[in-house]
Amino acid sequence: MRIFTSVYLGLIWVRELEDGSWSLFRAARFRLYEMERSLFEAAMKPGRRLVGRLGLTDALGWPRCATVRPPDITWSIEV
Repeated sequence: MRIFTSVYLGLIWVRELEDGSWSLFRAARFRLYEMERSLFEAAMKPGRRLVGRLGLTDALGWPRCATVRPPDITWSIEV
């Protein structure tokens, strides 16, 4: 059973342009609603947090983008 239907975290890569403004370069999405309910329940306990670990570049050395799923991200609960 899923808790959410469309909740996600995003990571964006930007670059600074010559005029000093910023432009979106790439973006990655972490779909929390695809995770198991038990993981969220464990993260909701006092003193615990949900941690996602991933490499920031893909297999070609580019900034990671698109939807990131296991095994490219590893979720855990930490105290």
